Amino acid sequence: MPHETDITPEAVPRPPLMAAWEQTALGELGKLSQQIVACVQEGIVVYDRDLRYTLWNPFMEKLTGQPAGEVLGKRGPDIHPHLKRHGVDVLLERALAGHPSSTFDFPYSQTRTGWSGWVSGRATPLRNAHGEIVGVISVLQDITKRKRAEEALVANELRYRQLFEDNPQPMFVYDLETMGFLAVNDAAMRHYGYTREEFLFMKFDDLLAPDDLPGALPNSGGHGNALYEARLWRHQTKDGSIIDIEITSHVIDFSSRRAVLVLADDVTLRRQAETALRESETKYRTLIETAEDAIFLADAESGKILEANRRAETLLGLPRHRIVGLHQVELHPPEQAAHYRDIFRRFVRDRAKPPRDLMVWHRAGRRIPVDIAASVVELGGRRLVQGIFRDITERKRAEEALARRTRQFEALSRANRQLIAALEVPAILRTLVTSALELVDGTTGTVGLVHEDKLLFTEYCAHGTWKPIDFKFASGHGVEGYVLATSLSYLCNEPLQDPLVVPEFQKALGFHNLIAAPILSHDGTLLGCVEIHNAAHQGQFEESDLTMLECLAASAAIAIGNARTLAARRQAEARYHRLARDVHDVIWSVDMDLRFADLTPSSKELFGYTPEELIGRSVFDLMTPASVETVKGLVGPGLKTHRLGQRSESWSRTIEVEHLRKDGATVWAEAKFRLLLDENKKPVGFVGTTRDITERRQARAHLERSLALAAATLESISDGILIVDTEGRMVGFNQTFVHMWRIPKAVVESRDDEKAVKFVTSQLKDPQGFQAKVKQLYATPDAESHDYIEFKDGRMFERFSKPQRVAGEVAGRVWSFRDVTGRFEAKAARAAKLKARKKPAP
Repeated sequence: MPHETDITPEAVPRPPLMAAWEQTALGELGKLSQQIVACVQEGIVVYDRDLRYTLWNPFMEKLTGQPAGEVLGKRGPDIHPHLKRHGVDVLLERALAGHPSSTFDFPYSQTRTGWSGWVSGRATPLRNAHGEIVGVISVLQDITKRKRAEEALVANELRYRQLFEDNPQPMFVYDLETMGFLAVNDAAMRHYGYTREEFLFMKFDDLLAPDDLPGALPNSGGHGNALYEARLWRHQTKDGSIIDIEITSHVIDFSSRRAVLVLADDVTLRRQAETALRESETKYRTLIETAEDAIFLADAESGKILEANRRAETLLGLPRHRIVGLHQVELHPPEQAAHYRDIFRRFVRDRAKPPRDLMVWHRAGRRIPVDIAASVVELGGRRLVQGIFRDITERKRAEEALARRTRQFEALSRANRQLIAALEVPAILRTLVTSALELVDGTTGTVGLVHEDKLLFTEYCAHGTWKPIDFKFASGHGVEGYVLATSLSYLCNEPLQDPLVVPEFQKALGFHNLIAAPILSHDGTLLGCVEIHNAAHQGQFEESDLTMLECLAASAAIAIGNARTLAARRQAEARYHRLARDVHDVIWSVDMDLRFADLTPSSKELFGYTPEELIGRSVFDLMTPASVETVKGLVGPGLKTHRLGQRSESWSRTIEVEHLRKDGATVWAEAKFRLLLDENKKPVGFVGTTRDITERRQARAHLERSLALAAATLESISDGILIVDTEGRMVGFNQTFVHMWRIPKAVVESRDDEKAVKFVTSQLKDPQGFQAKVKQLYATPDAESHDYIEFKDGRMFERFSKPQRVAGEVAGRVWSFRDVTGRFEAKAARAAKLKARKKPAP
């Protein structure tokens, strides 16, 4: 019992009635104090002068699992060694010596309750009514949540620093007032050529090209935490090179200073490509419109004319708007309509070459003899016929024009094959969502594009699976409509109270929290909106998550812009030129000695050499030694001609080789080639295509690293994990499972399910019940289970089981085992003590 001190001064006499009243009041006050001590949500401990426990309130019993009867009257440092280990006993002695209150924090764990964490306490001298120190009173608080929050904050700061340092794009942080650099990543040092020390002595405007005025720098426009739209700059690297940079910046707090975070994207090559694109498109349009031949584009199925050039207007004596929509037979004399319909049909079906001496019908009533060169192309899943009509009234001039046009169309064909393969917007959008889900630990995500002044969402990703949806949001309607109207980001962690969250949308995607960011082009035009969601148990989103999503959206906007630019180019040129199969590919032919006979101009992009530089050279000049050996094993010069002659014309191969570029760099490519035979079916060389697959190999390497990480993660889990297929066969487990079940190495290595099951069940008190439960779960693949397993040796395991799903289908079952023997033993001990306490004294 706590030490009680009489605080009533004996020198003051009291009437008998007054003394009785005070005695009653003091009794009630004591009861009230005991109730307060019992109900307070803090640990209250009282020591006497020998540091023996005299008070141990209910909160301490709950925290430690020790009832007051076990500790009262015993010295604290003797039964609780952690008091000495963390120096608490010294603070208690100081309090007994009269020193003021002292505070202390220390980690603590209790095997009885399974609780572990941190506690914070303070030791204060306990005085009686006469001011004498009669002991120490200590008040303790559970500060585990605060400590773990501090640890999480440090971990998050480290993660975001890694995102900055490891970003492949140049990134800077500079002071908002002085413009001096505060931090740069490795990519910035590689790209600009300066060391980190050099950067830290520079200012941001030191990077500007010499003939550019500083102008409005990225920190202009206010000091709020805003993501500023991407804009173009001209920067100078350390070696004096001038590069075009697209900058996205954001005002942040950095080491208690207002600073600007900058993401720099080198768009020099892209701008050069856009300029070349515009020049090329103008050139191609000019070639078609000024051609001496009439060119028509017709639908292969209906025969309707879809496009015609200016020369066609002259040839037919009709304006272009009247030519478009005619049937192809209407280009020819009316009385021969059936004949020309049959020619067209046979050409589309059999590629039959159009006969000579064909005529077109001029609307003035005269016939004009023409030669027709036609081809069938595929465009957007639609077959089109391109016809070139040449007026042969003057044969010599027509032959000269034919030669000239032939050279022009050969150049045009090579140019078409050099076109950069267009990026597909759907692939960009899916990559954006999956990357964002990983970055901010989201559960579902979706992205919508602006279509007819609305945001259209057609699919979303949940746990790696894409599912269709159909939602349209007008301006001002929902979170999505807010983004559409303002081009601003949005964060919501209380969707049920947020009036902007559309209930139907939330229910369809099953989310609890959301962040949404606009996808803005470099000129500020809203392209779309990306949303990432979390379930309730995943925790709330923070501003830092939104910042990461905004950076991803900015990168996606650039990719979408590039994809749409290239798509527009392909669509425009497709009306006038043959559709190239894949302009990223290099199309080539070699002789039997594997020396280049011809290449497309795209060799400049892949190898760094023009066709003229490569013709006559050996293919081995462009390969690493290892790739040379690979190719020699298939088609090396040492192979005899008669051996190749035994191959059929359809003989082909696909290999991956490492090429040496002109600038010394290496690039991985996929080469597809087949044997080239002359008219006598004799081999004369090879023809093929080469495609850059460097990114594909990098992606493959990334996937392999991800799989290795997943395996490492499985081994790091403290629970025993077993994965079985739908037939109950073991397909995966971690070493913790093996150790918990004490499975011999020979059984593990045999992969014999029957042996494993027999060994496992032999350890159990109720093997029949164990197997019955397993069979029941296998019979209901969607069921989940939670129970306990008791071993013959006294161990107790907690067992969880859930179905494993792949693409939404049950592919097996995951078993999780946790050793809870200690928990059950503690529970039994407490029950025994409680029973002993309730047992009446003899």
